[in-house]
Amino acid sequence: MAAVAKYSALAGKTRAMFGHILKAADYSELMRQESVGGIAGYLKAHTHYAPDLAETDEGSIHRGRLENLLKRGLMKDYEKLAVFSQGNLRGFVRTVYKKHEIESLKLLFRAFVAGSVSPETLEESLLFLSRYDRLNIPKLALSKNATEFVGNLQGTEYYRHLRPYLGDSGTFPLFQIEMALDSYYYGNIERYLRRSFDGEDGAIAKALYGTEIDLFNLMVVYRCKVFYHLDRDLINSYWVENRHRLSAEVHAQLLDAPDREALLAIIGQTPYREIFKGEDERFFDMSVLEWLYRQHYQMFQHQVFTVACLLSYLRIREVELRNLISLIECVRYKLPEDQLLRYLVGMKPPEGD
Repeated sequence: MAAVAKYSALAGKTRAMFGHILKAADYSELMRQESVGGIAGYLKAHTHYAPDLAETDEGSIHRGRLENLLKRGLMKDYEKLAVFSQGNLRGFVRTVYKKHEIESLKLLFRAFVAGSVSPETLEESLLFLSRYDRLNIPKLALSKNATEFVGNLQGTEYYRHLRPYLGDSGTFPLFQIEMALDSYYYGNIERYLRRSFDGEDGAIAKALYGTEIDLFNLMVVYRCKVFYHLDRDLINSYWVENRHRLSAEVHAQLLDAPDREALLAIIGQTPYREIFKGEDERFFDMSVLEWLYRQHYQMFQHQVFTVACLLSYLRIREVELRNLISLIECVRYKLPEDQLLRYLVGMKPPEGD
């Protein structure tokens, strides 16, 4: 009864919000659209994104503008639910939110590496960093290159993690920077799980985010070894100590694996073997996202008056946003529907639905 009392308001709120999540019929209609404007028009006329798109002209809206308006909707959900959260839970949600800050930074760094970035694009893409009162967003948006951009990040927790990667030579190791940011994020998550949750909430939060950290570690080792051929010590520096379902022995074996086949054989002995069974390694990331989505979906459905009512709703909502961004990109390139579905998460009904 104590759990019901603790989470009744929050569970009621997230269930009401879940009722507005896009349905299979919405995705079918969206996949039939032939342009970014067509997607914007459907979302504006038929979905919960209508308030976010009310002032837009779908006839002229461009991809970046639409994506950022959709992201604002997710930010509003975080803000709404923060009102219903207290203590450690509110702190943990703020920590989870940092993932969106980091993803925004990574997108911008990729853009810098690819070429010049317009101030308008920069400013639109920095919305997740707006919580930093000391950060001058307009000034940050005027950054001419990655080095200047990092310098203008002073006042955020990210500056000290990024500065060492920008050497005098002007080189910009994008992959290492992305791994360092992700490792920093998951390290924060692991510390919060270890220090701030106990009882049933602790078990659920650990099941959800302990799994996510395990999968992050596996993908880090796989990418570092197979694609970038990095040395053992550097790979290990990205590993987030977690001890969820990957033992210290498995950790060492993964780091010492001499080649891809040996690495996959070790992963094949872990609880996550199904994720890495596909022939096409380009879709390992999708398999990870699908695994996590199903875990959160089942928790949301069956652990109603627990921390899952918040954490899993937010993951489901994030998957929806990711799907929409993938849809926008795929429609731009005129992908047929059968190929497009490969880039969407959660299209098959989860078990127990």
